Amino acid sequence: MQGTEGRGNFTEARHLLDEALTLARSAQHQRLIAGILHNLAYVELQEGQYEKAAGMLAAALRIHKSLDRELGIVQILLGYGALACDREQFELGARLFGAAEAWRERLGQSVDPFDRIELATGNVERLDRARSALGATFDRVWAEGRALSRVDALASAAPLAPPAEAGPP
Repeated sequence: MQGTEGRGNFTEARHLLDEALTLARSAQHQRLIAGILHNLAYVELQEGQYEKAAGMLAAALRIHKSLDRELGIVQILLGYGALACDREQFELGARLFGAAEAWRERLGQSVDPFDRIELATGNVERLDRARSALGATFDRVWAEGRALSRVDALASAAPLAPPAEAGPP
């Protein structure tokens, strides 16, 4: 959905995703709910609504954890990496992107269907900004992220999450 300036029509996207979320919740389809929340988080990131995006990522992460869906958790790490870069926390963003890439490789997943959405929503540009901001330290930070355990990768993202009492969006 393209707007007149080449940007996505995020108002329309939000509306359609909200409708889909209502239907998924009525069907109690947890995996679908998590995927829609993930996509809504990217809409919020594009609009600069970082706290809303963080809440949606946290809710999707809780669902993926409850379903023991590792690939979903990897997608949320990518979302947190995007959030960190949008907040100009480039070192954290690069570390989370590196951790997500390594985790996905360990799962044997080179490309996930959501990646097309990730690329369209600016993660390539986010990584480019992180590389530019970090300069020579980018490769070291990326490697540190790749070396993180799953537990440590999620712990690294924790400061980006809203307080637990915030509940699902």
